[in-house]
Amino acid sequence: MSLKKIVLIFAAFFSLPSSFSQTKIYLDENLGLIDKATYNKKCDSFLFNCQTIKNDSMTGYLVFENYKFGKLNTKDYQQVLGVLKRDSEILELDDKTLIITYRDNLLNHLHYRQMHPNHQITKDNYHIKAKEYISDQKKCIEKATSNNRVRLYFYRSFAGYFYDTETFNWKQISQLLNKLFFYNNQDSMLILKPNGHYFYFTEINQKFILELLDTNDWTPYIEALENAKTKNTKTPKGFLKNLRINSLNSSKKNNKYKCYFYGNI
Repeated sequence: MSLKKIVLIFAAFFSLPSSFSQTKIYLDENLGLIDKATYNKKCDSFLFNCQTIKNDSMTGYLVFENYKFGKLNTKDYQQVLGVLKRDSEILELDDKTLIITYRDNLLNHLHYRQMHPNHQITKDNYHIKAKEYISDQKKCIEKATSNNRVRLYFYRSFAGYFYDTETFNWKQISQLLNKLFFYNNQDSMLILKPNGHYFYFTEINQKFILELLDTNDWTPYIEALENAKTKNTKTPKGFLKNLRINSLNSSKKNNKYKCYFYGNI
């Protein structure tokens, strides 16, 4: 469900009489009502991230998925492929594994500082980080191409972001892609295989993704993630043991060039 629908749900609650002021509600990843204990338990798991929406009369606590496997049927896959070809202006996508980066907002340094007041980044530092990201992506694109993979970049909202169009182009996301994959409007990435299988993720350990990309049958990973969700596991185990970045050192070692990080500048 999109954030627009979430806002509509909250608007309904916000319109309640003043006697209901300061109400707290907790919603799970499917926008189902849950209690505080269940919310805290989910927030303590690697599977989810939690966010808060506040209003003068209410506070809403939301749960979002960090990882999700899915499968498009043949018709939906062909429709998605057609939209990707049209929007990316890259026609050679058939039989390719697609690596899609999604950014909810592409911000210049002033907008970035407004949205992240605790990150007092200067204009010079902003451009340095932006250029570093571009340099990383150039290497990542070259690596993907050599492995019969294509990298695509999409955004929802643009506000003066600095980037080099000679390296790659950010394209505005279509309603179809937003509805199918990025409905929570979180910065994230997606792996889409020619057979329709896909994997959505936010923070990831590159070692896990490389392992997944080199595996034809994702069934053990899919079953492991579903089992973890059923048990609301705190930390990844088994086939998921390499899923997360556990330390600064592992981040540097296993995420060279940040090929599977959506970027934050």
